Amino acid sequence: QMPKHLVVTRGSKNLYYYHESIKEEIKVEKVENIINATGAGDAFLAATIYGVINDYSFLQAFSLGLKASKLTLESEEAVSKNIADILKK
Repeated sequence: QMPKHLVVTRGSKNLYYYHESIKEEIKVEKVENIINATGAGDAFLAATIYGVINDYSFLQAFSLGLKASKLTLESEEAVSKNIADILKK
């Protein structure tokens, strides 16, 4: 049995979101200034979950996750000090 929602991340490539018969390809913005990739996937997942539990649509939650991932890629730390800024509505 398939999960109700499924997201497939592919690093710097676009991600895919599947829900029932819907398949969405979500554009991933190119990050020009990658400093450190450590924690980028974790930041994506954490911000996406934050969005979902705070009643964002799944597409809005993925957008939030991508912003968090980008911040992390552009940071020397595994978790950007600025990540909380993007979580404010």
